[in-house]
Amino acid sequence: MLLSIKQNKPFPLMLQLLGIDHLQEPIDRVKGMPLYQFFFCIKGQGEFILHHRKYLISPGDGALLYPDEPHSYHGLTADWTLDFIGFSGSLCTDFLKNLYIPESSVFHFSDAELFPLRLHQIYALYSNKDSASSDLGLSLSKELYGFLLELSVSAKKSTSSSPIIENALVQRILIYLEENYASDFSLTALSDYTNRSKEYLCSIFKKEMKQTIMKYLLTIRIGHARIFLLLYPEKKCFEIAKMCGFESSNYFIRVFKSVLGCTPEQYRLSDTSGSKSASTR
Repeated sequence: MLLSIKQNKPFPLMLQLLGIDHLQEPIDRVKGMPLYQFFFCIKGQGEFILHHRKYLISPGDGALLYPDEPHSYHGLTADWTLDFIGFSGSLCTDFLKNLYIPESSVFHFSDAELFPLRLHQIYALYSNKDSASSDLGLSLSKELYGFLLELSVSAKKSTSSSPIIENALVQRILIYLEENYASDFSLTALSDYTNRSKEYLCSIFKKEMKQTIMKYLLTIRIGHARIFLLLYPEKKCFEIAKMCGFESSNYFIRVFKSVLGCTPEQYRLSDTSGSKSASTR
């Protein structure tokens, strides 16, 4: 389940995103996200890349990400499942620094029950109160404050990592795709950008990434579509499609359904109602 939290007014510490029992798809964000994120592994095993180092993420492990921090992660097992929160607010940076978490970091939690337990409590608070209630945002802010305090006590920074070997050309391709996913894309334009032939680009990318450039571009577009569907409930499907680089809304719907097993509107409605996401990846 992935839930976007809408609030009537800003708070110094504000909950904005909630994920529970989320079967995690591959993520590669060369520009990061505009939110603070805290995630926790509840099942399976995955690989997390941060600060040019890779970490093995197993049950009991997790990470805190500061806004706009480049990162990527993917499952090493088919059942890699995460709980996570996304939050923002003027208090965040100073608060986290006072908790001795001054930067994005990977952790192992001594209390493996804490994260899912408190996350379900927050979800219950959100579900049981009127979402239009004037004090809901304040209640969620209080819960988030206590949640982060408890996490900081249980979290021990991980020192188990290994450096990654980067292919500079592939990194340039990834940056180009992330920066231009919403625009018309052509291999010719990418070839001009990198000053390499289309054939060479396709070959080196598939060798390093184990998939084609076009398939990876679709992954980026669908990933952004999932977020936009929840962040902008007032926008129509064709508007979301255009925001993510799909010229045809019918093609967008077809690709979305092939990846997640449901249409964009079904995905939006299921997550808004709090039911489990239809993702099968």
